[in-house]
Amino acid sequence: MPRNFNSLKIKFLIILTWLVFNSGFAFAEKSIDKIVAIVNTDIVLQSELDQYVKRISAQLQSRHLKVPNRDILEKQALERLILRRIQLQLVKRSGIKVTDDAVNKYLTNLAKRQKMSLITFRSRLAKEGIDFDALRDQIREELALRILHRRRVQNRVVVSDEEVDRFLANQTQKIFRNNRFKIQQILISVPDGANATVIRARLAKAKRVLQKLKQGVKFSEAAVSWSDGQKALEGGVLGWFQTGQLPSIYVRQVVKMHVGDVSNIIRSPSGFHIVKLMDAKGGNTKRIVTKYRTRHILIRTNALISSEDAKSRLEKIRERIVNGEKFADLARANSDDTVSARKGGEIDWIGPGDTTPIYEAEVGKLKVGQVSQPFRTPYGWHIVQLMEKRKVDDTKNFRRNVAKQLIRSRKQRELIQNWLRRIRDESYVEYRNGKG
Repeated sequence: MPRNFNSLKIKFLIILTWLVFNSGFAFAEKSIDKIVAIVNTDIVLQSELDQYVKRISAQLQSRHLKVPNRDILEKQALERLILRRIQLQLVKRSGIKVTDDAVNKYLTNLAKRQKMSLITFRSRLAKEGIDFDALRDQIREELALRILHRRRVQNRVVVSDEEVDRFLANQTQKIFRNNRFKIQQILISVPDGANATVIRARLAKAKRVLQKLKQGVKFSEAAVSWSDGQKALEGGVLGWFQTGQLPSIYVRQVVKMHVGDVSNIIRSPSGFHIVKLMDAKGGNTKRIVTKYRTRHILIRTNALISSEDAKSRLEKIRERIVNGEKFADLARANSDDTVSARKGGEIDWIGPGDTTPIYEAEVGKLKVGQVSQPFRTPYGWHIVQLMEKRKVDDTKNFRRNVAKQLIRSRKQRELIQNWLRRIRDESYVEYRNGKG
């Protein structure tokens, strides 16, 4: 047996655990057994719930966390399975389809991250007793859910220049000094439209949980046992956030906390939150980048011009340039990029993120004055000449782009959480195991 087999086995278990815990998929066939919940027009079976609870217990034990009693764990697991069912029903009604090519690409990238070919990856999975077809189905569902989230929620997010200005005015010093935070959360949820009696009861529960934490109960164990959050079964670990990515309700407390601190109870429309700061890191204050001034000739493919034809044309054009003809003249006569063609193929100064990664990579290989070999991007086939390059302080633009991304990410996350709560409240759910 190879020496590194055990380490590879661990990597596979980590990958598969991640898939299971982000999906609730049990890798088990549906058999005729007890129905534990009806979800609109679908069902959740006892066998699925048992498999899921078993995996959760194993994962908690591997993290050296106390496994809560069966009733608590089963309730958490069932809620996650129910929410997944609701989302998959929306996928079906929306007509979302994930192609085999998309699934194959995801699997290939997954194998590459383990430094394996897809064939080797599949073979290793088989040795671990993992059904490859079941894994494919699981990945197809995950990709479909991503599309659903983009369509229903994420694409609705708009970030204005005014929001970026306000963010930078308030957060610049914090975000570029101590700008990364790893946090855990315990959420005691409050249903939409809850009356005063329900709200008081939920607040009382939050206070009891906070008291337990002060008495020495581990935050992770408390999250598993009592949190209603999406990450409860992972010990409430939400992961790393930059300042602007933090849910807005957390910011004021988290930026003042020291590593290991636990917050007071925080109220939001979702309920009552308790947050722990697990770790914090600093950030850079300046952004120095290389910018390039280039010109290119683009040949697009179509029904009449194949990829081979486009590449061949550019090879001949490049040869003419190398033999002394002017790049600008040939760009005006041949390039399908009509805007740059009028300027002899010249493009304004570009920096990181201003064009496609392939174009940036090809330009980065060139010396000033050099012309690239033909290469392909989503726009067609190109040759490019590097005219000039320089180092510039791009801090201001970089900070604006970072701020915009952080604001967008925070808005998307908050909208998704609200949307998940809403679709759960609007769905018909009937419990058959007394765990509701």
